[in-house]
Amino acid sequence: MILKDISSLTDAKKQLIMRLTEDLNKIENIQAIALGGSHATGRANKNSDIDLGIYYYEKEPFSIEMIKEIALKYAINDDSVVVGFHEWGPWVNGGAWIYTEIGKVDIIYRNINQVEITIADAQSGKWENHYEQQPPYGFTTMIYLAECVSCVPLIDPKQILHRLKQASATYPQALKASVVNSALWSAEFTLAHAHGFVMQKDMYNLLGCFTRTLKSLIEALFALNLIYPISDKYAVQLLSNAAMVPVNLEEKVNAILEVEPTLAEKNVVSIKNLFAEVVALTNGLYHPKFNFKGKTESSYQMYQPNFLSFPVLETDSLVLRRLSLNDAEEIYQLRSNVEVAALTGRTPCVNIDEAIAYIGKIDSMIHKNECIFWAVSHQENPALIGVACLWNFDITKGTVEIGYELLEKFQGKGIMGEVIVRILKYAFDVMGVEIIIAFPSGENPSSVRLLKKLGFEQAQGHFKNTHLNVPGMLTYILSRPT
Repeated sequence: MILKDISSLTDAKKQLIMRLTEDLNKIENIQAIALGGSHATGRANKNSDIDLGIYYYEKEPFSIEMIKEIALKYAINDDSVVVGFHEWGPWVNGGAWIYTEIGKVDIIYRNINQVEITIADAQSGKWENHYEQQPPYGFTTMIYLAECVSCVPLIDPKQILHRLKQASATYPQALKASVVNSALWSAEFTLAHAHGFVMQKDMYNLLGCFTRTLKSLIEALFALNLIYPISDKYAVQLLSNAAMVPVNLEEKVNAILEVEPTLAEKNVVSIKNLFAEVVALTNGLYHPKFNFKGKTESSYQMYQPNFLSFPVLETDSLVLRRLSLNDAEEIYQLRSNVEVAALTGRTPCVNIDEAIAYIGKIDSMIHKNECIFWAVSHQENPALIGVACLWNFDITKGTVEIGYELLEKFQGKGIMGEVIVRILKYAFDVMGVEIIIAFPSGENPSSVRLLKKLGFEQAQGHFKNTHLNVPGMLTYILSRPT
């Protein structure tokens, strides 16, 4: 992108930017100048400020007095501000606010050495957030990388900005893991204190918990979507268009922040649910450290299932992946088995077309968050050997139903036990499930033995199910480990 192509800038603003850039370029030791902010990211409106970044080397600083002279040249009043290096803190390390004939111009100083170190740190998962540096939630060092990616070079004779852009172009996986784990730990630890503040009617600290937690959740979501956050402004709205976010994110955030003191416990429940949703999107990258359902608290609901990002699970020897049309032959073998069909109360599959239709049905259910259905295969061979699923979600009670099947030639080898153990970990640690339910046939002793071996216990109570034709149906449950 070049300056003349930016539609949010009027001709008058473009002309002022060019004149101002020419004057700044005359100052010794300014190595590069870039347009940043909303005009660079494409989110500007007619009232947006103009943001310019001027880049210098730490050991070769430019003259602040020269910046003041330029500010005087373009200012239309006495409200302009010019500061020295690091007067605004260690990261927003100086700049100027100039009120010009076409609106406000913000100039930010950027230390090239500091930017390079920050990019290198990010590659190894290192980052910082400085709360006092910038309202309302502080300055995250990832902003440097966001600026490099989005800025429009205006003066760059030594290709410094070009080099910084290349170095920042790919979001590092180490940074993703670090941000997600650090941010969600902060969110979870903060939430551990929220209920106490409700009981004490301490709104000052309760609302602090809400905003601190939300900031951490937003930080984690940016990382999960491999996006560098450039500002807290419009962060929630920007994430609402990302691929991996809780459904109706903005509405949930707004509802959490609308607090009636006498009903504040409801907000605590809502923010804990939102936390659980974000944890689920990590697909096991983050494992919760607390159980919020203590005796002194109201229980909160299991998270609303969201399988936009399909959770591929692995064991030492197996992969639990998404079902595809390539699995049609094996699905036909599973579902055409008359004995298995009798034990599950279903009608046997009669041809490959029915198997293909079943795969389409499962895909639609996953898309609607009605189930999560895994095809099971060996690590070294992608061919389907069995299937497993979680479905029949009861969010209020925190229950899910588990189902599983193996092709006959793979039975009796401990495979399904390995599969179920991995799914149990996902259900309890990631989904926040309280109880997992299985409905085996009493005429299927091998399935009953497997459930007992894994710690399931037979239950007499009524649990929601849709099984009408399972012979001698039994109910087995496994509760979240304490």
